[in-house]
Amino acid sequence: MVRSPSLADVTPGATFAEKAKNLPDDQRNAVLTYALQNEGCLVVQSFYQGSDPGGNAHFSARCRDGKTFSVDVSPEGSGRVLECSTMAALGAPCWRKFRD
Repeated sequence: MVRSPSLADVTPGATFAEKAKNLPDDQRNAVLTYALQNEGCLVVQSFYQGSDPGGNAHFSARCRDGKTFSVDVSPEGSGRVLECSTMAALGAPCWRKFRD
C-alpha cells in the first residue's frame, strides 16, 4: 500500500505553502490530486506560482485528462479551486510565477 504524502511530515510548524512548494513533484502532485478529487483530476504536472501577503499559496495543476486548475490554499490548509480558464478571464492566468 502506498502512503499518501502528509504535509505534517515535511517541516513541522511550516505553513502549507512552505511545505508544499518544497515537496518533490510527484508528492506535490499527489497532494494536489487529493485537493482536486471532486473534479476527478489525477494531477500529472503542477507549478507553484507563489504566495500572497496573507500567506495563501497558489498552484497550477494539469490533470491527466488535460483539464487545468488553479488551487489556492490558506496557511491552515483550506483551499479554493478554479478552472484555469476562469483565472485567465479574471486576468490572473495559471502557470505564471508571481512577481516579487
